Amino acid sequence: MAPPKKEEEPVKVLLRGRVKRDNILNSVKNIHATALEARADIGKIPSLIIHAEGLDKFVEQFQHQQDIIINALIDADRIAEFEQVDRPLITSMESMRLEIKTIVASAVPVTISENDAQRFHHLLSCLSGSALAIIKSIPLSAANYPIAWDALSERYNNKRLLASAHMNKLFAFKPIAHESLPVLVEFVNTFKENVSIIKSLGVDDLSSFLLFHMCSRVLDPTTLQLFESSTSQSTIPTFDELVNFVQHRCKILENLTKSNKVGRNEKPFEKPDVRGKHTKSTKSVFAATTSASTKYKTRNCLYCDKPDHRIYQCPKLTGMTVDKRRDAVLARKLCFACLSSSHMVNTCPSTKGCFSCNSKRHHTLLHREQNRTSTVDNTTSNSNPVPQPTTSSGDSSSFVGAACANSTVVLGTAIVHIKDAWEQVHCVRVLLDSGSQISAMTSDCAARLGLSKRRYKSDIVGFAQSPVSHVQGITSCQFSSHVKPDYLFPSVDLIVLKQITTAMPATRLPATVRQQYQHLRFADDKFDIPSRIDVLFGADILPNLIRPHAGVEHHSGLPSALDTQLGWIIFGSFSTPNKSPPVTLTTAIAPPSIEDLIKKFWLIEEPAAPSSPTTENQWCEEYFIKSTSRDTTGRFCVALPFRHLFTGPTQQQGTSRHGLGDSRSIAMKRFYNLENRLAKDPALYAAYRQFMSTYRSLGHMVPAPSPGIYFIPHHAVFKTDDYKNYLETYILEW
Repeated sequence: MAPPKKEEEPVKVLLRGRVKRDNILNSVKNIHATALEARADIGKIPSLIIHAEGLDKFVEQFQHQQDIIINALIDADRIAEFEQVDRPLITSMESMRLEIKTIVASAVPVTISENDAQRFHHLLSCLSGSALAIIKSIPLSAANYPIAWDALSERYNNKRLLASAHMNKLFAFKPIAHESLPVLVEFVNTFKENVSIIKSLGVDDLSSFLLFHMCSRVLDPTTLQLFESSTSQSTIPTFDELVNFVQHRCKILENLTKSNKVGRNEKPFEKPDVRGKHTKSTKSVFAATTSASTKYKTRNCLYCDKPDHRIYQCPKLTGMTVDKRRDAVLARKLCFACLSSSHMVNTCPSTKGCFSCNSKRHHTLLHREQNRTSTVDNTTSNSNPVPQPTTSSGDSSSFVGAACANSTVVLGTAIVHIKDAWEQVHCVRVLLDSGSQISAMTSDCAARLGLSKRRYKSDIVGFAQSPVSHVQGITSCQFSSHVKPDYLFPSVDLIVLKQITTAMPATRLPATVRQQYQHLRFADDKFDIPSRIDVLFGADILPNLIRPHAGVEHHSGLPSALDTQLGWIIFGSFSTPNKSPPVTLTTAIAPPSIEDLIKKFWLIEEPAAPSSPTTENQWCEEYFIKSTSRDTTGRFCVALPFRHLFTGPTQQQGTSRHGLGDSRSIAMKRFYNLENRLAKDPALYAAYRQFMSTYRSLGHMVPAPSPGIYFIPHHAVFKTDDYKNYLETYILEW
């Protein structure tokens, strides 16, 4: 059997494909040169039509070779060459094909001069695809030739589209980095050729068409579609016509805007917050309430049926206890996640969850404190609140908090500007926590900014020595305050975690807090609204943010205000009527001790304890040692360990007295099958008989002097190759 052909190297396939592709491209270039000559000399049109008959075949071969080249580039890991080497050739090929088709189509009436019937017949033979479908249904006759030609002209003779295509070629010309003869020649040929074609299409004022083309590229699709529907398609519009139309649209939209304002004054309208579209609410403390249906007809509250608010803002509903709110939602068959009446929680399209526990199964208004920490009410007294670890219902928070009975602790937040990997500025929300020895950033924020990450090997532990999981590395960045964007802080290292904490603050702060400090410039303009935390600034950064002789304002029953480099931050505790346990972050970092490292090493390297042998295994091992022997020829004699040798007489298998079953019938059946097989192959049968004779003459097989006890069937294994034929037979008799 011949060895398989070795797969050809990708580099050789690439070179061979490019050579074939270039030869095909040269043939198309020759046809293109003939077409350009035929445009000036009518006498060369018959030669052009003959050569153009093979154009489609060349294009098909070109595409086939290009596919081979792309596969070879991928195999050779050189796909970057495609844009520089192969892409221009594909563009050139398509440009020449379109131009040749245009010249041939325009030359058809000139070439055939006998009569319109012959012209019609020749026209049908030159067309294919969608062009042929336009006139295919028209009967072939001399009278119908002008009808067919007009139909093709109306469909494809779009001067405006052709002029725009050639103008796009001018805009697509890459800037010249270095002076060279081939590049300058290409520049002259590209611009002269396309400009001359644009002029030949009837564009007299080239500057006006250039301005029109530039303006139409930046207009929105709706305005551009309205302009196209208002202008004639047989002429090329000018820049002044486009500008006049846009001015007219401005007046229309201005009038519509004034009408909409009058309608709003008559009846207030509130735009629905559609959670399924990932919009963010900045005025509501609760999770955004939405409906997945785009045909939301009523704006009234689903609880009290009043039009001036939504259900999550209803004073009657928010004034109830959580259990009564749940009963009201169930009675009205509303979605537990978004309080919508168009679906239930199992089919809710919302991606947001409860601001208290991040659960997507219920709304913030329907949150029970037991869902957040089941032991708060039982372990917390009015006099001595006991800290309780808190976890979210989804992924566990990276940091642990404490529950308070009658007050809520607010940690300071700020908005900072951080540049991404592409030097674009992004606003991120920072949590300031002096109890943390590290600073961190969420993995989503790091991915959004495109920051590179490095390995981080130390362990991180939180409250009560709880290990922090999902440590994904460490990154570095610079930040600035949104109060003073010009001042850039030094670069800081941030540990990348999957999640830092839940939305902060835990609950919306009372309006009195903002009113009391409204004269200050806040570091976070939305400090009182629960929002996502992207970055944590710990004790390694926080001291550098506090101003020298920083001002502090205190007010009884309200959080305090501290002046920092980022602006005034609001932190501290305030009284709450409900017993909502907030989250207080406390994080510590400690490298592993030598004792822990050695302990882990020995635990890993500890050899596994040998498994104690079963009773039967031990019997078999002892029986093997006792019964194994070696005869005079050097062969090992091993006795089979039958169960009755160890456990005494047991129930016999089937009807046999020795416990081995009825093996004779099985051996006979196998022997008959072997005979049938050998009867179908005389060569194999002859080899089998010869081998069995040899086997018997060597003394390996003798007739049984008495009936056997256990019969093991034998079979023939026949192998053949180019050099020799041999037969192996395995035969045993007990």
